[in-house]
Amino acid sequence: MYLLLCMVLEVTISYRGGISKNNITFYHTKGYVIPRLADAVYDNPTGYPTLPSIPMFFYVPEGAKVTNCEFKVIHREIIPLDAPIYPTQPPVIKPIPGKEIPVPEFVHLKEEVKSLAVYPETYTKLGYIGNLSGYHVQELITYPIRYLPSKNALELVTEFELQLTYEGGKHSRGSILGYELARCIVANPNDLPVPKSSSPAYLVITSSSMMDEFAPLIEWKRQKGLHVITQNIQWIYSNYGGLDCAAKIRNYIRDMYEDSNVVFVLLGGDTNIIPKRIAFAMCCEAGFEPNEDSICADLYYSDLDGTWDADGDAVYGEVTDNVDLYPDVIVGRASVNDGDEAAIWVDKLLTYERNPPQDYENRALFLGEILWWDPYTDAGIGKDMIEEAAFPPAGWEITKLYQSLGNETPAAVIEEVNAGKNLINHDGHAWWYVMGVGTGYISNYEMDNLINAPRYGIWYSIGCWPAAFDYDCIAEHFIHSPQGGGVAFIGNNRYGWGSPGNPGYGYSDIYDREFFVVLFKEGGYKHLGLALAKAKIHFIPYARDANVWRWHQYQVNLLGDPEMPVWLGIPDDMEVSLPHQIPTGDVMLRVMVSADGYPLDSVRVAVAKPDESLYEHIYTDVNGTAILNLHVETGGNLIVTVTKPNYMPVIDTIQVGDGYIPPQFYGYTIIDTLGNNDGEPNPGDTIVLVTKLTCVEGPYSGVLSTNDIYITIIDSIDERDSCIQDTAVLRFTLYIDDESPPHSAGLGLRFTFDDCVCNYNMGLEIKLAQPKLIDYVVQDTPIQSTDTVHVGFAITNAGNGLLSSPRCWLSSTVPYIDIPAETLQLMSIPPGDTIWTDFFTVYVVDAPEICFPDVIANLRDIYGYGFADTLQLVVGRPGFFDDVESEVDWMHGGTNDNWHRSTIRAHSGDHSWYMGVEDSASYLNNTCAWLLSPTIVLPPDAELHFWYWMDITTYGSDGLYVTVGYDGDWDTLDYIGSGGALDSMLNFGVDWVPAHYNLNMYEAGDTLQVKFIFVSDETDVAEGVYLDDIYVGRSVPQPFVRLLSAYPVTGVTGEIVISLINDGNTAIDSVYAKLSTVDTMVQILTDSMFYGRLLPMESKSQVYTISLNENTPPDHIIPFELTIYGSGGYSQRNSFKMEAGTLVPVEPTTHPIRYEFVPVALGNKLIIHYTAPEIGTLRIKVYDVAGRLVDTWYFNIEHTHARIELTHTLKSGIYFIEAKLNNMRVIKKLTIF
Repeated sequence: MYLLLCMVLEVTISYRGGISKNNITFYHTKGYVIPRLADAVYDNPTGYPTLPSIPMFFYVPEGAKVTNCEFKVIHREIIPLDAPIYPTQPPVIKPIPGKEIPVPEFVHLKEEVKSLAVYPETYTKLGYIGNLSGYHVQELITYPIRYLPSKNALELVTEFELQLTYEGGKHSRGSILGYELARCIVANPNDLPVPKSSSPAYLVITSSSMMDEFAPLIEWKRQKGLHVITQNIQWIYSNYGGLDCAAKIRNYIRDMYEDSNVVFVLLGGDTNIIPKRIAFAMCCEAGFEPNEDSICADLYYSDLDGTWDADGDAVYGEVTDNVDLYPDVIVGRASVNDGDEAAIWVDKLLTYERNPPQDYENRALFLGEILWWDPYTDAGIGKDMIEEAAFPPAGWEITKLYQSLGNETPAAVIEEVNAGKNLINHDGHAWWYVMGVGTGYISNYEMDNLINAPRYGIWYSIGCWPAAFDYDCIAEHFIHSPQGGGVAFIGNNRYGWGSPGNPGYGYSDIYDREFFVVLFKEGGYKHLGLALAKAKIHFIPYARDANVWRWHQYQVNLLGDPEMPVWLGIPDDMEVSLPHQIPTGDVMLRVMVSADGYPLDSVRVAVAKPDESLYEHIYTDVNGTAILNLHVETGGNLIVTVTKPNYMPVIDTIQVGDGYIPPQFYGYTIIDTLGNNDGEPNPGDTIVLVTKLTCVEGPYSGVLSTNDIYITIIDSIDERDSCIQDTAVLRFTLYIDDESPPHSAGLGLRFTFDDCVCNYNMGLEIKLAQPKLIDYVVQDTPIQSTDTVHVGFAITNAGNGLLSSPRCWLSSTVPYIDIPAETLQLMSIPPGDTIWTDFFTVYVVDAPEICFPDVIANLRDIYGYGFADTLQLVVGRPGFFDDVESEVDWMHGGTNDNWHRSTIRAHSGDHSWYMGVEDSASYLNNTCAWLLSPTIVLPPDAELHFWYWMDITTYGSDGLYVTVGYDGDWDTLDYIGSGGALDSMLNFGVDWVPAHYNLNMYEAGDTLQVKFIFVSDETDVAEGVYLDDIYVGRSVPQPFVRLLSAYPVTGVTGEIVISLINDGNTAIDSVYAKLSTVDTMVQILTDSMFYGRLLPMESKSQVYTISLNENTPPDHIIPFELTIYGSGGYSQRNSFKMEAGTLVPVEPTTHPIRYEFVPVALGNKLIIHYTAPEIGTLRIKVYDVAGRLVDTWYFNIEHTHARIELTHTLKSGIYFIEAKLNNMRVIKKLTIF
């Protein structure tokens, strides 16, 4: 029998965000105000404040359990409102022709809201874990804007940290679709496993009788590089099980998704061919049609999880059916009834994709009616919001026909559609056979008689029932129209929903707007079905109940091709260079693609030879080149199809067989002897470009050209009598402008021989090293007026060229700064790499007591690339820190002043400032008492940080004012109290809360004081407020040392555990600390420890080893000082004391030999000298300055003294070497050049 013990690890995901006040607008209606926030969602119960929320998603492993979600407010603002908050009104069905839909009576703010301290009462709502095509996502709704009823004000969270903790689960690889969608919506995209496959497949399901009509579309998809699978419904019905035909088709799609990486699914037929699935979202209670709640939901074929009927009642899609809602595949429906309609739609689709007129793709048509006259609701406002939120500021021609403008008529709409519009967006009265357009309607008849061919478009309507494809709906007539119409329609299968008096914020409006935001603003969603799916995902967290959000998840369907690329402007043209003939057999085919003379990368180049079932594709590289290795069996034509979003496809043929074959371009080499001779094309270089092609008979010549503004071709023509060593070689001379940025320059080569002319495109990568100073460390702080300090800095190469053998040095023009003439030679730095220098010595001589001298960090490589950046030193001790553990020169006074140092509560140590009476544990009524700090000299980039614990009454005007100033001139930074700081109200009596304030209105060297003023009214009282760890200093993170435990005993070796916590607002790297004491009875054996990177609010612990003299008395007080260092020149000193006699004993050591470990780097050798009191296994770990583990070695130690020699591959920089022998450990810093 075996006992298996498992440890479940918890993982915490951290996310920092916030809302800027500048992003909020205020809309006034009917005497109320609505705060509006772009990309937010409004989902408030009727009668509650209309406030925005933001959906968030986090990737978690399959089977993981979320154990905690913590929302930490870092900073917030209180915004008074100039009118009452608008109460949320019930959703209303949009107008329907011939049907009276009454607008409900206005609902006022509910009384229970007025009694709340804040609405909503929490910052977050944790939701469902969904399956997004193999990737599991945790839904979360956040509320960064909340309402304060007692103040009629908003609390705006401008900065927060959200921490989501989960345990268990297994990481699994999902589909390429799930990966592409998830990486754009989750807050932790770097945690996503790579997808199972990167080649998406396209599935067509239709009747066997219509397969021929779909054949041209199928061949086009294959021709442009998609793997296409086709299947007829008759075969599926015979070979797959399911409760009905829809279930059988869905089971087949699921198999294709799991086994063949299907991403796009085209349902080829109306409901008489591909059956509909009726889903139930909610009871709409309209009462107009018996089947009004029976929504045709093609999402059923897209979301493949479960059965959609978990409760087994044959009603699909109910909340109790646990529908996942996330797409596993992207589905579109070609809603055609027969072969004739299929042929029309396929022909229009191929025209739209392959060869549309290049004159209308930047034209849009917006149609908006007045939806309600009371309250007045102009749909045109919602259309304008789409333009502002989604469309580019230039390049698009948007025609607006609005009833409010008096120009929306059926004739005007038909005229504009016939003129050719790529995108059409409609909001107005509608039914399954008509759409309202101002003074009248357009019907199926008008759709059938449109004459806009070949300028086909896409129509999106948010009216009622226009896409009810279980009827003979107007959407189908738009895509079936034989001489015009369009290729796709997105619309509601049942009722659209609006918001009377609040245009643009009805449910249908919000879905509509998000679709266009995704299409234009979010990269990678140029395929029509993918854009719609991504837009709907945004609202899934709100659709978990029987509500209108769920209604839209089901009813918004795509009648069109899900994979179809959408033109987002006039298509650009590509130039494609390829041979006109290739032989049979094994062939390396090179295709070069450019636009306006510049190479194009990420272009899909596909080849097809249908008679051999040969279909291959590849993408061009940064030089615009694609190379395909093919094996062609027979002669004939090879079709080459070149596609890229918003570029016109290029379709060409290559003859396969014997005969003339154009020379193959082999590339080029660079001769840089006229430049800086580094072998790379750099700005300022004159280079010789040597091109190489397949040898040809007789003389040949070449002409080199470019449109690149940074390239001047000095010698553009070369003529040769014959080939050199079986290669056609040409030489050209170019000059690269010294102001050229790093980029890929496009070059064209015209090659002529024997009356034949061939053109080739190539890319020339201009290389430029771009060294940047990104960080620095100052040791030996604080710096005295006369002192010696050591400064090191980090260098990164942000360019694309090698930084060759750079030298670095420090300099300064400040008279009291003396820097020895010392230059460090560094190793070359490849692009993207970062190294740290060793430390330079800087002497400070008779400097002012507090000052901020500049030191210049200089760097130059052998080709002149470099920088001269300023580092700022801080001399003296500007700023202020008080942990309230000792008497500091604070002053206090005022009415009912009870400020005093207390031991009741403390954030650190034993003391804090308390405003209250200890005997009664409360403050007094009618208090106005102040606490004033000593005078403080500000450092650069100063901030005020402190911690507070508060317990005051929820109502009234009790609270704390935070002010700063000097000599009677005071600035109020905040008010924390009743109706004020809601983050504190939520933590009353619960925990300590950090407060952070930027003091950038002051300059370095200014003097000020901090004044806290506590006030109370005449009503109820509570415990009061405590203040601790008050800090005024640089805005870099503030690690605060807290002693957790100490375990030495007199006469023996012992340990002290010291923890650092980062109470700041950003992460800090390379944190290490050094322990010291002036006590002669104490010997510190391990004095330096490395903590690595500390995130905000993160703490880490390390163990320091000390020994006490055997004669140390038990009551002896030992003073310690801990100096903390970190990146960005950060340092801080902390002191604490310990009593020797109260320490807990540990096992005494019997070994007189002290453990010593000395690493030395010589070239690629790491030499370690060690002395140890015992033998055993020695483990050596190497960490970089960010705390990342770089390497590990293990050795069996058989002697107490030895020398170990290792070969390493470490780059230049600063490292920390940890050596652990049995229970002994030491860390040493090592600099490698």
